[in-house]
Amino acid sequence: MEVKDGGPVDVLLLDSKNYLDFEEFFRGRRSSFKYFKTGSALNIMSKSYSFTIPYTDRWFIVICNEDLISGGAEPRGDVSVFIKVTVTI
Repeated sequence: MEVKDGGPVDVLLLDSKNYLDFEEFFRGRRSSFKYFKTGSALNIMSKSYSFTIPYTDRWFIVICNEDLISGGAEPRGDVSVFIKVTVTI
């Protein structure tokens, strides 16, 4: 993952339940949400990493710069991000 233009971002890995909780949190309807910390990164411009997720659910990658998480990215306007996902089975 690399930010091509703009400031740092948070990259969050969420399963389907936590993604729905994130949407509610983002809209101000929840006070918190959980994310898969092993597959996530906060306040970054560039990062390459790998992780293993269970096959038991649908997974979402959320790229955000909304100042939602303590220690996370602060809003700095529009951001252009390049992300490459490779799946090994």
